[in-house]
Amino acid sequence: MSRLGDRATIILPGATEEEWSEYRDAWIDARDLAWLVAECYLRPLGGAANTLCGHFVWHDLINQLIQLTGSGQLIIHKPLADITEDELPNKHFYARSWQYSNQKIQDGLGYLPARLWQATVAEVIKPTVGLHR
Repeated sequence: MSRLGDRATIILPGATEEEWSEYRDAWIDARDLAWLVAECYLRPLGGAANTLCGHFVWHDLINQLIQLTGSGQLIIHKPLADITEDELPNKHFYARSWQYSNQKIQDGLGYLPARLWQATVAEVIKPTVGLHR
């Protein structure tokens, strides 16, 4: 995503809101992950479990970054096939629709995420706002 910050317009896949809202990835704050690792050491779940606290839509994540940094960039959505490598390198990365469940961790450890992606992004961006304008 580092190249996205260098552009006035950010291109993302998805011709319609219905389409681009399906392009997502999984999220977990490293601090929540550390808690889960320690809990699993003390109380093993007896098998593999997905570890996450939710999913984010790429449009929403990038829009929040734009808002937090005040960069003024615009997001334009295009059909995946119409996006060039120059507009969005590795465009297929941004066109995945990951769906995971953390039900096993919730049931086995009583896990409730302490940090949602919006709060973590804001916390990370806050010290850098104004440095790159």
